[in-house]
Amino acid sequence: MCALYLPNSGKKPEDLKDGIKPAKPADMGAALLEPNRKVIGF
Repeated sequence: MCALYLPNSGKKPEDLKDGIKPAKPADMGAALLEPNRKVIGF
């Protein structure tokens, strides 16, 4: 779940379905920069 969505929607992490958590931007950024990672922009 996009980390920016929750605060801008008035929802809290507890409002999400089981197993769905807010993303951690630093972790996502690191994953995007991994060698051989394919990223598709649209």
